[in-house]
Amino acid sequence: MDISDIKELSQQARIDGKRLFGVSEFLYNFAIVVNWIIAIVGICAVFGLISQGSWGFATAILVAVIVTFICVLNYMFAVLSTHIAKVLVHTSLACVALVEKDISSH
Repeated sequence: MDISDIKELSQQARIDGKRLFGVSEFLYNFAIVVNWIIAIVGICAVFGLISQGSWGFATAILVAVIVTFICVLNYMFAVLSTHIAKVLVHTSLACVALVEKDISSH
């Protein structure tokens, strides 16, 4: 592999890294919006069930626990999946920088 191939590969790595970073940012923001929607619907359902009387209160607590569990799982998935992608992008771009530095020193 000659120097021009390595430079072309590093440029493509930067483009792909930028794209992956953008996609992970979008997915993270989308997951957070979905979390807010689930939480708002869950809160409305809880208050609606509380207003129904004695059995409504027990059901409201169950719904609140389920909605909280879903929101926590969604948030964990969003953070872990998108931040892992961001770490991979930063790691690969650091490797590209090291290779480019090594090429420029020769």
